[in-house]
Amino acid sequence: MFLLDQFVVVEFGLATALVFLSPRGRPVRSYDYILAALALVVAVFSAVSMEKLVLLMFSGDAQVILLAGTLVALSLLACYRVTGAMMTAFVSAVLVFGALARYLPQPISAPPFSLGTYTVYIAYGGDAIVGQALRIVSVVVVVFIVFGKMFELMGGTRFFEHLAQRISANGAGSAVKVAAVASGLFGSISGSTTANVVTSGNFSIPMMRKIGLPAHQAAAIEAVASTGGQILPPVMGIAAFLMVEIAGIPYRDIITAAALPGLLYFVALFFQIDGFSRRLNLIGFKVEPMPLRQTLIEALFTLVPIFLIIFAVITMPYAPNTGAVLASGACIVLAFGRKGFRGTLKELFQKLVEAGDVAARIVATSAVIGILLGVVSYSGLGVAAAVGIEALAENNLALALLAAGVASYILGIGLATTAVYAVVGTLIAPSLVNLGLAPIAAHLFVFYCAMLSMITPPVAIACLAASGLANASFWRTSLQAMRFGWTLFFLPFLFVVNPALLMIGTLSEIVITAVTCLIGIAALSRTIGEFPCPSSNLPRAGLYIALSIIAMLPVAPPTVRLLAATGLVLLSVRDRKEAKRTLSLTVTEV
Repeated sequence: MFLLDQFVVVEFGLATALVFLSPRGRPVRSYDYILAALALVVAVFSAVSMEKLVLLMFSGDAQVILLAGTLVALSLLACYRVTGAMMTAFVSAVLVFGALARYLPQPISAPPFSLGTYTVYIAYGGDAIVGQALRIVSVVVVVFIVFGKMFELMGGTRFFEHLAQRISANGAGSAVKVAAVASGLFGSISGSTTANVVTSGNFSIPMMRKIGLPAHQAAAIEAVASTGGQILPPVMGIAAFLMVEIAGIPYRDIITAAALPGLLYFVALFFQIDGFSRRLNLIGFKVEPMPLRQTLIEALFTLVPIFLIIFAVITMPYAPNTGAVLASGACIVLAFGRKGFRGTLKELFQKLVEAGDVAARIVATSAVIGILLGVVSYSGLGVAAAVGIEALAENNLALALLAAGVASYILGIGLATTAVYAVVGTLIAPSLVNLGLAPIAAHLFVFYCAMLSMITPPVAIACLAASGLANASFWRTSLQAMRFGWTLFFLPFLFVVNPALLMIGTLSEIVITAVTCLIGIAALSRTIGEFPCPSSNLPRAGLYIALSIIAMLPVAPPTVRLLAATGLVLLSVRDRKEAKRTLSLTVTEV
């Protein structure tokens, strides 16, 4: 652990120095050089003295406190450079709360540390600046960012761009749908949301930007799709295998139960993109067919590094960065083979510089996420909130579900997918089972709710990675992700009240529920994607929403739900026919 923390703190120092030396919109000034040098000095001293810093964390040593205080200050300054005043003010307010937490009454249970010891804990504690968030970004995300740039060096994105352009000619936003589905499919076998974002995001975000989607919306769709991959069988971010041990449920039953909710998630995203694309009139492309030989060559070059990543994910699920290293090496070799040595060498250097700039911004932001996690851990806020909220619910299942959802979200903040389930599966799920919920429903419920932290600010680690790739605002990306990922808030409650979605019930119950929920969530999602709509369309939107709710919720008899679903299909067919008569898609030449 000491070697890993030494590595990540040095990487933090290099990243922070690069942030200070790369100001946006102005030339580098003398104090930027001073801050960069200070960041490097603090990082080196921290790395060299890491074991000593941990041993002296509670000693009150003045030198240790000074070093920790400087590290915290540099993190806040780098955060301001990268994300702006809002995020910096929020993190600063949380820091102040943590400093005052020892004076607050129960259930806040902060230890009576001095201000100096508190500062050292925030800098070097287990969940702090040099903690889980920085480790994930430094060890996994940065490696995949480098892979993305090496993939560009090889020219691998050309095949995806051409494929997306051909597909997008068939309808509004088709390339966005392809990008989202591809990200989700890769995420279904990946063990890390962030690794999935920075892998598929290197292809999908430029693909979406190509047809005119703004950077923050492209990043949001990638974050939502990659997060969805973690709830889609067969791997589910390795949580499926943990669930076997923690819940005692056979693996076959887990992936069977998770199949329909995972499908509903991507159906909702697909149809929301459809409505969203039609509202924005995202246009298609007119392209000339690629010759078969060139298609095969491009596909071969494209698939070699991707297959290496998939192979590494399957064979080494706990080391996703290994696949990125292998794939990066393959990309460099293939680039030299295609372009020659001299030209490739110069471009390689340029791509490494670009990767460093993107990585530096993400690493700097992950440091302040570490501050948030450190304060939550120090003050006991996460566990206190979880226990307190569940105590309020008492024996009322509805209140318990709401309380468990909030608690799972809080406990899942900043954790990797595996750690998310390990925490909520052991702390929260058993209480729901005790209240009468089926074990599989309880464990999937808390897992879904915990995954909300991936796309919900202030942490939203999937949005952090995606916004860095797209060079977009973290906050705008996160807010858009909450809109595109609304089903992640809704689905846990839907499959609790509709247990047939988890394959619990008779065959007829499962079929009717699956059909009505699929149609209902598709119609509702497309309506959400079309908002804001003209006032003349509000009655139609209201009818879609009402029929969707009737179709999905088990408050009405099955016959009524089927009638509502049939009405949605007929309305949709009618609207499609009207749209074809009144709308002519604009086609651009590429």
